[in-house]
Amino acid sequence: MAWGGALALTAYERRAVPDAAAEPPATDPELPVVAVVPARNEARAVGACVASLLAQRPPLRAVVLVDDGSTDGTADRAREAGGGDPRLRVIDAGPLPEGWVGKPWACWRGVGEAGEPDWLLFSDADVVHRPDAVARTLSLARRHGRGGATLVPRVDTGTRVERWVLPAAVIAIGTLVAPGPLARHPRSPVAIAAGGFILIERGLYERIGGHRGQAGHMVDDVTLALRVKRAGGLLVPAQGHDLVSLRMYHGARDLWRGWRKNASFAHPGGPDKAVAGAALVAGLTLAPWVAAGRGARRRDGGMLAWGLAGMAAQAALQRLAGPAVPTPRRDAPTLPVGMLVLSAAAVQGAVDRITGRGAVWRGRRYPAAR
Repeated sequence: MAWGGALALTAYERRAVPDAAAEPPATDPELPVVAVVPARNEARAVGACVASLLAQRPPLRAVVLVDDGSTDGTADRAREAGGGDPRLRVIDAGPLPEGWVGKPWACWRGVGEAGEPDWLLFSDADVVHRPDAVARTLSLARRHGRGGATLVPRVDTGTRVERWVLPAAVIAIGTLVAPGPLARHPRSPVAIAAGGFILIERGLYERIGGHRGQAGHMVDDVTLALRVKRAGGLLVPAQGHDLVSLRMYHGARDLWRGWRKNASFAHPGGPDKAVAGAALVAGLTLAPWVAAGRGARRRDGGMLAWGLAGMAAQAALQRLAGPAVPTPRRDAPTLPVGMLVLSAAAVQGAVDRITGRGAVWRGRRYPAAR
């Protein structure tokens, strides 16, 4: 049974994935790390992000905030949060070149201003970091010796739709898109990274061509992870729920726009396969409920039991997503709702690509994005 297998895999991953918070922190007098923070219209959250990066202990070498054409005062908020700290640099990304997507361009610009650190940290502008987050992750990355690490953050929610959809996204990524055993296996073509926190050796980053090698890719974190793996490295996935957190979306409209982009572009093989994948996920999601309903109507105990077992597995999966997306116990039955929303968003995103409209994100349209 598919949902029983997904439950077993998710439970296994809870034990198999290292917890960065349990790692002894690096003890360098100054961490050889420069944080690069791409930001577009992030005034609501950027101050907390910048302040948390400047509060890292041991301290980071520098923080480079790249303002990618914001219209809401993002750069000013970042400077205020910096409080005059000379380690903070706020730069303008400048005009977006043809063929680039905004976030990879901002990251590339930021690296150009980072100097020559041993390590680069790419952080989203809405991520808040505990003071020992970078030191512990650096220690983990050094111990594994694969050239990088990525933290799965804690995602805070504020609305019902966020609580219902985001746990489903965590489960879908971990079981369908990039199962952990495949993502970690050196010969597997599967790779994954959480774009909110990616730590990578500067030398490895340069060997793969940096973000210039993925200029037109919409889901830049997954693409970066794939290119690192092809080069023989690995962005080691680690639990970061106790070290980094963010509010990913603010309400239903914001969430729909985000997953309309992510669920289509993150699927390998183009928009047609994204539609097929969405249909498969929707079918698997509804199968236990249909079976339980038919079993009850036909008084078929075997079918009813099969359906109820699948429904129970879905509820258990929703609870296992708790460290990444904390939700009340009463939300346990909501995983199917989240899966169906994600499937619909993937179909809509695929239609956008097929019709040539492309994705829209942060007020920009990217008709040629990949």
